[in-house]
Amino acid sequence: MPDNLYLPLPFREHCRITYECDAIVISATSRKPSIYYNICYRQYKQDAKVISFSKDELMNASALIAGTCKVLQNPAGQNKKGKNKIQDFSVSISSSDSVKKDIISGNSAISRIKLSINAEYPEQALRSMVLSLTFDDRTTVWVPVGDFFGTAYRKTTSSTWNSKVDNGLMMESYWLMPFRKSASLSLINYGDQNVQADCIIEVSKYRWNSRSMYFGASWHEYHQILTAGAESTGGTGRHRDINFADIKGSGVYAGDAVTVFNTVDAWWGEGDEKIFVDGESFPSCIGTGTEDYYGYAWCRPEPFSHPFIAQPSGRGNFHPGTTINMRYRVLDAIPFGSSISSNIELWHWLQAVINYSLTTYWYIIPPYEINIKPLPAEVIRPIPVDLDNPL
Repeated sequence: MPDNLYLPLPFREHCRITYECDAIVISATSRKPSIYYNICYRQYKQDAKVISFSKDELMNASALIAGTCKVLQNPAGQNKKGKNKIQDFSVSISSSDSVKKDIISGNSAISRIKLSINAEYPEQALRSMVLSLTFDDRTTVWVPVGDFFGTAYRKTTSSTWNSKVDNGLMMESYWLMPFRKSASLSLINYGDQNVQADCIIEVSKYRWNSRSMYFGASWHEYHQILTAGAESTGGTGRHRDINFADIKGSGVYAGDAVTVFNTVDAWWGEGDEKIFVDGESFPSCIGTGTEDYYGYAWCRPEPFSHPFIAQPSGRGNFHPGTTINMRYRVLDAIPFGSSISSNIELWHWLQAVINYSLTTYWYIIPPYEINIKPLPAEVIRPIPVDLDNPL
């Protein structure tokens, strides 16, 4: 597993990053061991006051750093600045039916959603039950409940800054979702079984201003997509990019997640992320592999969960099975003024037919356009369960 460091290292003029290791051997033909890294940086305006990083500054900030770490371990408390209004409901939702909860409360924000579902086949319900959120008559969220909360269609556990799923399949969201006048939450059952849903919605006070944005989340699946495979394993080597979302407008890219059902004994995630901002010809965010983007390396299958990254399931990394990766861009969110195009390369070692679904989280200032639309036909498909005949 790699190290992931989120501690800011400010500097006024320049910064040099070096790596030292006694085991490094560099020759004319090779460099061992292999070293991969992603370094993200934020550029400030010329007149910004910046105190350069130093050992003394690190010691001065030690109490603040310790306090921040403590806060990050308690994501449920992040929006507890005042007394929240709580709305809850418990309902059985029949096949092809839905339930809607309206929230009329000016200058407010949904600060927490807590949801549990129960069905004869809960894994399928996690995919076929969709969460839809509307703010001031704008529907900006349409995502299967399992994918939205980070468990996809598997019973997994995770705890991050933005979401949590416990071993009883209680799912929680901590995204701040502001609105001016009204909001509504809908659960839509596109499946063929009845689903019992128990939901709690917490609403906090929020002062809407000229910089406020609506929360959004989109989802779609590349179903039974054929991978190219490497030329060394009999494939074509013609790997291609697949799309998280293209958004036209002004906003902030806040995170994403992938759910992959692999069908062969080989690694699926060599592909690099490529995020284009405001029409640029070369992506300002381009990486070294899907695993590196989601905070791990060497296609390791072990589950992990941290405030900004998580792998609730890595069963599909080496063998047929499901892998779930999440990255919440809290500290490295990407602002965009006119457009953003987020993509990731589909780079699998073997030619195989797999399922690859993508969830994207963002904030937006209307008006805007997004290429990902609600597609009920994609959520009613039976989820893959039989490893001998997974699709």
